[in-house]
Amino acid sequence: MGPVMAHSQSPYPYHRQTVKPSCTHATTESLSNDEPVFTFGVELECIMIFHEKLIQDHVQKMQPSSHLAKEINDEEEVSLRHSLRPKTPYNSWAVHDASTSMLRPYQDEPLRIMKNLVDQSITPTPEIIVHSGDTKQSTHHTWSLSQDYSLTGIPHKELPPYIKKIKPSTTDNFLSWDSSGVELISPPYPSTTLASTFEADLVSLLNSIQYSPSAALTNTPLCGFHVHVGLSNGAPFPLGVIQHLAYLTLVYEDAISTLHHPYRRSWGYVAEQNPYQQHLEADLKSNRDEILTFGCESETFKREDGTTMRCNYKPLSWIRRQIFDVEDSTAIGGLSAEEKILRLVGQDRGRFVAFAPLAREEVRGRARTVEFRQHRGTTDPVEVRHWVRFCVGLVGLAWRYYRVGGECGVKSWRDGIDLEDLWEEMRLGEGERKYWREKREEYGGLVPGWKPVPLWEEDDFEDEVEDEVEF
Repeated sequence: MGPVMAHSQSPYPYHRQTVKPSCTHATTESLSNDEPVFTFGVELECIMIFHEKLIQDHVQKMQPSSHLAKEINDEEEVSLRHSLRPKTPYNSWAVHDASTSMLRPYQDEPLRIMKNLVDQSITPTPEIIVHSGDTKQSTHHTWSLSQDYSLTGIPHKELPPYIKKIKPSTTDNFLSWDSSGVELISPPYPSTTLASTFEADLVSLLNSIQYSPSAALTNTPLCGFHVHVGLSNGAPFPLGVIQHLAYLTLVYEDAISTLHHPYRRSWGYVAEQNPYQQHLEADLKSNRDEILTFGCESETFKREDGTTMRCNYKPLSWIRRQIFDVEDSTAIGGLSAEEKILRLVGQDRGRFVAFAPLAREEVRGRARTVEFRQHRGTTDPVEVRHWVRFCVGLVGLAWRYYRVGGECGVKSWRDGIDLEDLWEEMRLGEGERKYWREKREEYGGLVPGWKPVPLWEEDDFEDEVEDEVEF
């Protein structure tokens, strides 16, 4: 990507324009003897808000006989929903397609509008792929714009506050604006370029939209920000790295959840408080689902008052055996060691931390990565930088445990699980720790009394238990 085009005023809301962005990345080297330079890629789920003139001009250019349909009745709205998301409302305008004489939802029009804005703002024009359709993009060698049918536009009656916040100088009729979900996806970047090349590229792309008087990017609670971390050659992590990362993920899930907006937590935020709960339960699930005990074979202990406490999760000693003593059974037609671990932490992709991409078949240009999905949607490069650094740091810790030695010090659910200890092990700088402490405090005040599934509960069956269960 070439230099950022000069603007007549200070960029809103991003200010890094001193670095000339480039999509040519350095060859991966070793940061130290402890770990390699990892690569990372990001997926930014956003809602693009745009003035009707942009979409009208584009439709007229591509399909001169077609036109916008702004008034849509309930029956038409249901027919416009995507077949893969029949319960997801369609909140955008539609196109009356002259070739079929029927209404259709937006296809790639919002993506093309966004690309046009980028092309007009950055010189030389960067290579950006527009990917639309039902299939996932298979490779990511450059930046791309993609459809995501889980991202619905903002209902028109709810648009004015978004427009006022993003475009405070707008005096136009709010009825002249529409919105649609888009996804901005990066190519892999070496982790050493996070605060330089990557951030400069990201800022230039975002500014090309945010500068426009006729468009802007924003986020709703449906939006997420995902980070993929992998190796530069696209190979999967060694088994030892997967083992340590899986254990860290299970142990620190609740603690890491406190760093995120309550919308991005699967437990404790009931549907009455979160209107998006159904969507999030499908696309953002706990990695701990397979280690819940439901009252069976639980670790217990007696308190000083004589009551027995029962753990809601299987003992960490049992979990460690499932992770670190796992054996490969492929020779007898069974599962590999990696597949067994993936089943323990959740083998589908809709998890806080998705290990599923590690099991991808080897395809040229498609990396096998671990995907961190819990962060809320954002268009703030500062938030992007901090979460990428956290994710890369956690993978780096797992790599050092595997390569150099050592392990997570938490051996029992009764041990103290403290993020400060994790940050120390991750070698997270004080600036990063301060940032996350402030986030934890900010989000902690949003839902007073929020708490995850408790580690320990009073045992309802203690009369049937003659002896304390030891593991």
